Amino acid sequence: MNNKNTILNEDGMPIIGWLVNWSASGFEVGRDALIKLLEDAGIDPNVARTVLPKNAAIRAVRENAKGKDKFHRKVIDDKNRAAFAIVETGQPTEGDDFDVNLDVGTKATYDKDAHAFNVVGHNKNAIETSFKNRLDTYASDQFRSIILRYVKRYCAGVTYLETGNLYFVPVAKKTELNKLQALFTAIGSSVKLCVKEEISTKQIRSVMWNLAIKEVTHDIGKLKIDLENLDDGTSERSIEVRLRKYEAVRTKCEMFESALSGTASDLKAQLDELTKLVRAKVVDSE
Repeated sequence: MNNKNTILNEDGMPIIGWLVNWSASGFEVGRDALIKLLEDAGIDPNVARTVLPKNAAIRAVRENAKGKDKFHRKVIDDKNRAAFAIVETGQPTEGDDFDVNLDVGTKATYDKDAHAFNVVGHNKNAIETSFKNRLDTYASDQFRSIILRYVKRYCAGVTYLETGNLYFVPVAKKTELNKLQALFTAIGSSVKLCVKEEISTKQIRSVMWNLAIKEVTHDIGKLKIDLENLDDGTSERSIEVRLRKYEAVRTKCEMFESALSGTASDLKAQLDELTKLVRAKVVDSE
């Protein structure tokens, strides 16, 4: 491990990477402002995907359900539509069997096929206004998802806990991690990034290697399922996207082999076979 690429901590100990987690509470930012923050930090702005209308809808409903006398519920969320309700509480009427009255004062439905949002009830105007505003803003949960996308895609982050929100970033991705730290510093106290270095020992390398193998195996499983969905109608561009995914996972294997002194020859062979099968489909379609 003592080569020119070895990174030493302040005590002169070699490290193999970092454990990172992050939080955001009450944070909200417009799309243009977030894109600028990402670009200033040197981060690909494409990690900030467009806000899904369904997510904007539930945020608008939730925002207008604040208060001790009302609460929101997601009633339906299938492939065609998502429906939400604001339930309002009041004093029971005479002879009522319940301690409180429950009134579904507002109903909101997002039609996923027609891309239409419809609201009826007490909070109609306020929710429709909130929905339009939320389409161009990111709240805390969207921001956390954006950071996860960056950590997984650009920092080769490996899930450390089954519950998520703690990831191992290998030492080879120090530059990418620096960019993430710059982003959090620019945003300020409404968000927090925690980074803990991992010393390079045989035991720690073994633990991280097992986690890396587990994650790459999972990635390959998803790629194999995706391969089954390819047919003669799949566009060449779509196939190229898949090939890039295969190559990215293979590169991830090689990087962890180098950083953690392991071998993933079987996994790389599986990826090579997937690549061969996809390229064969390209030839067959010509």
